[in-house]
Amino acid sequence: MTFDWTSAHSQLERLRRAAATADDLQGSFAIYRQKLNQAWAAEEVAIFNASVDDLSLRCRQLSQQLNALCEEIGHALEDIQAESAQSEKSAKADEC
Repeated sequence: MTFDWTSAHSQLERLRRAAATADDLQGSFAIYRQKLNQAWAAEEVAIFNASVDDLSLRCRQLSQQLNALCEEIGHALEDIQAESAQSEKSAKADEC
């Protein structure tokens, strides 16, 4: 069975983009919160702020988790590649 390196790296890149998107959303929520507070002064703003803060926190956590997952997958791919190279080297040595 061969390992599909192209697919693995493609999926890893998609996870990295998802983490970046979550990080971008967190920044967008902060801007939205600031604009909302500048434009509207009412008791309801506190409720909106709490919701925006919650969404921002969730985006930050998601980004952190996805980045950690990307790091783990990257290390796993490196390990698989090293093991594959070692197996090929051993197979060639056995042929001689």
